[in-house]
Amino acid sequence: MDFFSELCIGRKKGPSNLPDVLATDKAMALWQKAQRAGYVDEHYQPLLSRTQAALLADAMAERLGIKEKWKVFETLWNRRNMYRDYYKALNLQQSLSFQDEIKKLFR
Repeated sequence: MDFFSELCIGRKKGPSNLPDVLATDKAMALWQKAQRAGYVDEHYQPLLSRTQAALLADAMAERLGIKEKWKVFETLWNRRNMYRDYYKALNLQQSLSFQDEIKKLFR
């Protein structure tokens, strides 16, 4: 049994350091995929560049229906101005392939 499975047994919410919108069963499944892909560590912190982390946050927020995505992820990751990182990422060619990776991962 892996780390995320142990956390999810017998309860709806994930670890207490996650905001409720990022600790649902659906969110925990996305966190597990992101961790296995090497995108986040066991504390849900990004192991990616700022631009890639912003793309990951956007993809997670879209899948989970989070409206205030930047506020949620900026608080969790102790970052500011993630929307700037996101728009910068959209202008980088390498970001297109990373976005495709995320889409495949979160299917």
